Amino acid sequence: MKRPRLARSVSAAVLALVVAVTLGTTACGGSNTTSSGSPSAATSQAAASLSVAASPSATPLPTPTVAGTIAFERVEPVGHGEIFRINTSGTGLKRLAADNDCSLEAPAWSPDGTRIAYHSGDPEAGLSSYTIWLMKADGSGKVRLTKGAVHGVWPQWSPDGKQIVFTRAWPGSDRAAIFVMNADGGGLKRVTKGSAGDYYPIWAPNGTVLFLREQDVYKVNPDGSGLKRLTKGGNVGYCAVSPDGKRIAISADP
Repeated sequence: MKRPRLARSVSAAVLALVVAVTLGTTACGGSNTTSSGSPSAATSQAAASLSVAASPSATPLPTPTVAGTIAFERVEPVGHGEIFRINTSGTGLKRLAADNDCSLEAPAWSPDGTRIAYHSGDPEAGLSSYTIWLMKADGSGKVRLTKGAVHGVWPQWSPDGKQIVFTRAWPGSDRAAIFVMNADGGGLKRVTKGSAGDYYPIWAPNGTVLFLREQDVYKVNPDGSGLKRLTKGGNVGYCAVSPDGKRIAISADP
């Protein structure tokens, strides 16, 4: 499977079906400066300006609301993503993070709504330029979580808010695997050992990690056990889990 390249266009992927399953080195990361913006502009761009991958084709949805608030990425004229927050009513637009040198993408709320994880890097340099960052819900207190040679994208929180799952990519290689770490960046552990590349991890309510490999959905326990393929067909672009953890929605090219 070819390693996904971060891109700037919304794909033609459509929500195809709901699968019923039983689920058992860059230093940039955004300044601490926040600013207000136009609610009408944010409403129109919240869905259209998300960071998506060119292969596999996918359009990740905005981060689920926490207490009536949405975090999303908006692409500015310079081509870099900036992270904003807005109320579901369309009011209260606020820029939380921006960086002149890097693109800030994939914001993910912590379960308690107090923190946002995201990745930061250069879209033209590929996945291995990205690192995982954390900030408070108001955009302050930005901290880089992945250190040294560890590069990561697509952070997602565990149901209890104690860990973050993400895809780690290696510079100069197609290698990409699922890793977990503590919410403070410690306790780094490798979850999958596949050589084909594992992407888009999400955490199911029961603690199972779902991810894409060869454009099919797999599940695995955070300790690496219980690996199982859930779909067959190789055309899945993205997946999401229902709140009760009993179903998976997938997107696929027609």
